[in-house]
Amino acid sequence: TDVSKEALQVAAQNALRHAAAVTFKEQNLLQGDREGYDVILANLPYVPTQVESDPSIASEPPEALFSGPDGLEHYRRFFTQLEPKHIRYVLTESLVTQHNDLEQLAHKAGYELTATEGLVQLFSKVIPDTF
Repeated sequence: TDVSKEALQVAAQNALRHAAAVTFKEQNLLQGDREGYDVILANLPYVPTQVESDPSIASEPPEALFSGPDGLEHYRRFFTQLEPKHIRYVLTESLVTQHNDLEQLAHKAGYELTATEGLVQLFSKVIPDTF
């Protein structure tokens, strides 16, 4: 999913090139999504807005990179939308300096940190004991 038609077009071209069976949807995070998923890989914008532009990201559209003063505005909305859904695993990408804050957002939505590798964190849905 993506809010950008252009990004979805590029992704669709890549899927064709690699013969990958992928469904693409234009939407804002999980808004209006009624489908369930086992796993979500969320590579949302996470660069703080006050960070000066780096030449390595100069060709990227700003809306694909920047997410508020601390870089976590998109993840705040995402985890709020995620909370009532029954998604087992969520992988996120963020700056290492954001990992603790992201873990707290996930915890509030009912997820626990399972693993971290580099910029990626894996969260698992906490299943309450029913005994």
